[in-house]
Amino acid sequence: MARPASEDLLTRIGIADAVDLGLLQLALTHSSSKVPGERQVDNERLEYLGDAVLKLAISQWLYEQDPTLPEGAMSKMRAYVVSDANLARVARGLDLGRYVQLGSSERTSGGHEKQSTLANSFEAVLGALFLSLGFDKTALVVRRLLQGTLGEAQAGRADEDNYKATLQELTQARFHQLPVYEVISEAGPAHARHFTCRVLLAADVLGQGAGTTKKMAEQMAAQQALTRLRAADETLEPPGTDSETATAPAVGT
Repeated sequence: MARPASEDLLTRIGIADAVDLGLLQLALTHSSSKVPGERQVDNERLEYLGDAVLKLAISQWLYEQDPTLPEGAMSKMRAYVVSDANLARVARGLDLGRYVQLGSSERTSGGHEKQSTLANSFEAVLGALFLSLGFDKTALVVRRLLQGTLGEAQAGRADEDNYKATLQELTQARFHQLPVYEVISEAGPAHARHFTCRVLLAADVLGQGAGTTKKMAEQMAAQQALTRLRAADETLEPPGTDSETATAPAVGT
């Protein structure tokens, strides 16, 4: 008899302990697979749980790895490690997409390769592992699978790629203010959303971005804002203040 696909996935992850295969199958059930009019469950609750487990596992590792790391640096490194792009990269290494149950339209459109689907499904699998194995064993799995990404973060990639954290540091240092993100528009079906966000400082719009997730759109908006601020004069006054000097460059609303 052929092994269930979920058991094959456990082998790929490198887990020999007993795992609740029902939970694992649920973790692989995408919301697009629901049949209209029928009461069905998907992996979103497990994704929520797995996201928390993932962040705690990485936070603990960073805290224990280097006692000299300040809170800001740990937050930036964690954000890099748990980004959708990096989680999707790990998911592709596990060939996770082939195990995810998708609706027919989502499957036809290549949903098994979408970054957001892979990242969310990976988090849902972690949620299932946590409920089956507990935190300590799941944290070991997290750190083993994300070892390469953690190394990249330590080598400085987190500073390069986390535009939101970099923008926050810049605006705090230069203007003593924090950027605020707003969702301008949200379109598409639940399994294929498209977000447009903007980032503001006081009343000024500094940047705008779009993506298949809210986090991605915010990152793109922050990237645009950083480009504009870095091109501006270093003696800028805080946006929203009365001054004869220039304020932060804003984009049109």
